[in-house]
Amino acid sequence: MNTSETHADHGREWFPLVEPLASETRMDDGQEAVLAMYSRECSAELLGRLVGSNCFVERPLAPEVIEAAERESELLYITAPELPDIEIVVDYYVRLTAKSEDAIARIKKNIVVLALDNSEPLWLSQKLVGEAAKQERLFIAEWVSERHKSGKKVVLHTFEPSEMTEQIAHELRLQPDQASSRTIEIGSKYSAKRIFRACGIRTPTSTKECHSLQDLASEIATLLGQEADSWKVLLKLSSTLYGAGQGNALVDMRALIDKYCGELDGARVLGYLNEGNVDVVDKKLGWKGFVQEMSRAGVIAERYVEAKHKSSPSAQGRVTKDGSVVLTSIHEQRFAANEQTYIGSFYPVRQDYRKRIEHLFERIAHKAFDEGHVGPISVDFLCVRAASTAEWEVLPIEINNRLTGTAHSFRIVTSLLTQDGRTGFCVSGEPRVYLASDAIYKPEYVGLRPAEVIGAIAASEIHYNDDNKKGVILYMLSGLAFGKCGAVAIGSSERDCTIMQEGIYKILDDLAAAKAKGMGRKGLR
Repeated sequence: MNTSETHADHGREWFPLVEPLASETRMDDGQEAVLAMYSRECSAELLGRLVGSNCFVERPLAPEVIEAAERESELLYITAPELPDIEIVVDYYVRLTAKSEDAIARIKKNIVVLALDNSEPLWLSQKLVGEAAKQERLFIAEWVSERHKSGKKVVLHTFEPSEMTEQIAHELRLQPDQASSRTIEIGSKYSAKRIFRACGIRTPTSTKECHSLQDLASEIATLLGQEADSWKVLLKLSSTLYGAGQGNALVDMRALIDKYCGELDGARVLGYLNEGNVDVVDKKLGWKGFVQEMSRAGVIAERYVEAKHKSSPSAQGRVTKDGSVVLTSIHEQRFAANEQTYIGSFYPVRQDYRKRIEHLFERIAHKAFDEGHVGPISVDFLCVRAASTAEWEVLPIEINNRLTGTAHSFRIVTSLLTQDGRTGFCVSGEPRVYLASDAIYKPEYVGLRPAEVIGAIAASEIHYNDDNKKGVILYMLSGLAFGKCGAVAIGSSERDCTIMQEGIYKILDDLAAAKAKGMGRKGLR
């Protein structure tokens, strides 16, 4: 649970200037202002190890600005540290749809990006309540109070359930749009398995939650004894503090199984679990660090499912206060070569298993509601089959009771296109699909500026065109400091989108080459 690291100080007030709303104050539901504070509250140690972890808080900037531009509403977006070329970035998003220069100027006056001068590997909420952010807190308090006094409803957009976020929201007299922090445990790996079993839904076989290497080894021996055709197990740190596969490790047990002819016990497995035999996704954590994390986070071992055809769709939706389940979207997730690290998504999901995912998602979300969850929820699935003519087996594997990596790209597209039910997008009778990537990356891109990348994409044929609703939209541009950015490519087919994504690389390659050439000439003088 991430509550263990919030360090919320319930006896302290950080926003004392925000007065309670007077009983006679009438809020105009038609006039909403958005305060966006996307604090990704994963393990503090993980934030320290992940290169560019500060970019987490920037991911939803693009959809927030685009949505504010379309509604012509007010937006205060909090981030840290300062985003490079931010005025050009905001201008880029505002201009994605056709608007007059007067409208653009008016819209940009309503959008404020407030950057905290803090690049430490801390949660955004922790940075916001720090002593150095006193003036920024004062600005936020005054911004919220002014809109309340004018009768505008202020909506707080956050990333995940958090005690710290709830305390900040309480002092600002706002309601966070995420689930209560009391339900954080629902998002743990072990609780997800428990919920699947309670729903009577088949899921890859797994162990109980363990907090020591000895218990884990014993549980793995039992698991492999029950699964005669399995020799790989996936270890997952159970806590919600580890996202995007960073808390996973893969173990190939075949050598041990062959050595003892399948006769395994805890002692034999314990001796096999070492640095050389366990492939930890987070290389900076390593096996030694992974073992140390077990006592705090807990760990489960799950049978690794092998199949000739395999995909990893994810369903996103929301549970309302009355228990209704709203399914928003289903994506095909894309992973790095290790099959664990999320790097992007394709929309929409395959039609041959979409209906089954919808049905399973609704059952799981209803069960989560029974356990107290209200708010955003997503379920990750594994779909496997032995041959292209075989039936797909659909297995739920994890629950996220927060926003996921697919959320920001989906919001970008839905702010520009009209969704065609649950099946995709359509423009003048022609389908639209999209391919999103959080990992447009090469080492050569380190040091490229957002402004020059925006300029090069905007001048190209792949730039988003609002007339035919096709093209590329960039996001997470501050990641260029580490050689990485994100992009969503909207097209009429997956091939269309793939070609556009290849075009992004070509443009960035050319920019990087030109920069390197210029630096080379500079060095010769």
